[in-house]
Amino acid sequence: MSTTMRLGTKADFGAVVGLFGELGVHDPPPSQAAFEAVMLPRVIVAEAHDSGVARVVGYAAWRCYGATQHVVHVVVDPTARGRRIGRGLMEALRGVAKVEGCTRWFLNVKCENAAALALYRRVGMAIERPAWALTFAWSGVARLDGEACPGFVPDGTGDAVLAERAAIEVERLAQMRAQGRVMIALGTAQDPVGLAVFDPRYPGAFPFWTARPTLMRPLLEALVPQRDEAFGDLVRLTLERDERAVEMLVAAGAEVSFALWRMGAALEG
Repeated sequence: MSTTMRLGTKADFGAVVGLFGELGVHDPPPSQAAFEAVMLPRVIVAEAHDSGVARVVGYAAWRCYGATQHVVHVVVDPTARGRRIGRGLMEALRGVAKVEGCTRWFLNVKCENAAALALYRRVGMAIERPAWALTFAWSGVARLDGEACPGFVPDGTGDAVLAERAAIEVERLAQMRAQGRVMIALGTAQDPVGLAVFDPRYPGAFPFWTARPTLMRPLLEALVPQRDEAFGDLVRLTLERDERAVEMLVAAGAEVSFALWRMGAALEG
């Protein structure tokens, strides 16, 4: 049995959706329209060949933010693990990143996923910072300590400052805005102290960054008018670096769905 890597096509939608659940995330699987319009052409599939029959046994998806490649998904069919397919997908991603002019790559991995951590270390990545995915109730906002702070809607002119402070690629902010995400910031364009990029269809926010934990309450309150009542009281938040903010959210009733490491590295050559 041999395995080859190739770019994904529209015909791979069913196989990708079938493997999506192995990610163990809250995100719903992509629709066919989203797969074709958003994920393609940045999908690589691993195809096993046995007696003339080809079967998709893994896939990887990526995005580019300027010179940075974001490895969004890496999935291998449980029945095909132990055959270096994950390593093959990562090396294929490294290759396309260089072709696209990327000089860095990164991904997020659950802290308890020892096999994935080992794989990403083997391809040269290292832990850069912690992150946490949480579920929270809008009704819990009132239990948070807070301070008054004005909010504003970023128009793009101050994205460089926002991106630096929130530790996110400025090109990623531009992509999120183009996708119709709701952006709310705190402070002023010259001196921002908070940023949330909210997708009411999920519903969730990433980045969710504040300069001080007591700013989480006004930031969430600014998002309340954007909530979709169809999702009830639920909101999902992803925070990076700020363990104290996570502790405050948990004290107010949030649950940590999973802890993550952001891993990354410079691309060689």
